[in-house]
Amino acid sequence: MKVLCIQGSLNPESNTNVLLRKVFDRLEGVKKSFLDLRDIKLEFFDGRDLAGYHEDIQVAAKEVEESDAFVIGLPVYCYSVSGVLKNFLDIVCGAMEEKPFAIVSASGSERSYLATAELQKILVFEVRARPVPRVVFASGKDFKDGALVNADVEKRLDQLSKEFLAWVKKE
Repeated sequence: MKVLCIQGSLNPESNTNVLLRKVFDRLEGVKKSFLDLRDIKLEFFDGRDLAGYHEDIQVAAKEVEESDAFVIGLPVYCYSVSGVLKNFLDIVCGAMEEKPFAIVSASGSERSYLATAELQKILVFEVRARPVPRVVFASGKDFKDGALVNADVEKRLDQLSKEFLAWVKKE
């Protein structure tokens, strides 16, 4: 069993990264890897074959294909899935078909949590990926100086990690 964490923010001080790293650290008893979109050369999706994209994207796509489950770090911009994450998923989501996934999300606003449902719809309808019911969302007020400071969000990250691992191990 291999779980891939996909960090979808390009912000150098990303709160999404903080959340996803905490989940990554809690994933015990499985093979795991971390794919940070800030570290790969991204190109726009235009329908070409995967072989036509930069080597970074091909390596990332192979990582997605070789993974059995995913935790996606969703930054929310303008109350929606970030363009960068959506673009990346447009290129590689075929390799996520029928596989389970979970979402952790960070946004500046407390009202942006509905974007997580948008990401679920994208993956469920496009590739029939299977979302874990629990989602963890945090807003800007839950962070201070680059650190998560809300104990309730920490508790929810624990719950998500445990439930996700139990769910994917049953697969």
